[in-house]
Amino acid sequence: MTYQSLLKTFRAALAGTYETSEIDSLFFVALEHVTGMSRTDFYLNTSKELENKQHARFKEILERLKTGEPVQYILNEAWFLERKFYVDHNVLIPRSETEEIIDIVKQYAPNARSILDIGTGSGCIAISLNLAMPANVWAMDYDAQILKIAKRNAEFNEAGVEFFRDNILNPMKNWEKPFDVIVSNPPYVKASEKDLMQKNVLDYEPDIALFVKDSNALQFYKAIKKYAKKNLSATGVIIMEINESLGTETKSLFEGAYRAVKVIKDIHNKDRFVIATHDQS
Repeated sequence: MTYQSLLKTFRAALAGTYETSEIDSLFFVALEHVTGMSRTDFYLNTSKELENKQHARFKEILERLKTGEPVQYILNEAWFLERKFYVDHNVLIPRSETEEIIDIVKQYAPNARSILDIGTGSGCIAISLNLAMPANVWAMDYDAQILKIAKRNAEFNEAGVEFFRDNILNPMKNWEKPFDVIVSNPPYVKASEKDLMQKNVLDYEPDIALFVKDSNALQFYKAIKKYAKKNLSATGVIIMEINESLGTETKSLFEGAYRAVKVIKDIHNKDRFVIATHDQS
């Protein structure tokens, strides 16, 4: 089979599942992963024959794409701030809007010397902060397999993050010194919002990293607030990604305990982050 024929096969097989432009994007992502070829390379080699091993790999990728499985899980890689991260079904696929949290930390805590990432998942936030700032970065998650993935990503991206196992809902570790920044992208999608989500997210991404009960939608933010009371410095800042429909409620949760609390919108003009600090500057 030639590369041109392979593209036609992708388009025909996925026509009922994806738009043509998305099929082409998926094809070229898979092409680069399997062969190392860019889009330009493809158009210069359309009549070139695939190797048998490559053909078998593309067939596997195509079959999984037909089920709606995200390409990031199929290829075990996702991109975050132009860096590659290993992902599998144990962790969420990093979102583009989450990238904004890195700039927010740099803006509100440019001189931070210590940062804690709560619920690190793939490690994309902690690793990106470690590579973008001169701060020492720690990151926690509740599951050993998740931490194994995060450590793998830190090693691949040559980041010096300290990972440890702990559960923010029942934290056990005690710290001698408080952190300058606590950052988190915890589960925040209400169970009642499942109907609004894409099927491939519901079918393949880990529920435990996404959903909370409607009756306790701010469960993780309450835990972060309690944890920060003992583990955030007097001039420290908490920066959290939030449910766009719960900006007011999340802000109210931290008001009273912190002198300055604000909601920040993302690139789509949706309430996406809450910042809490004692520093009003």
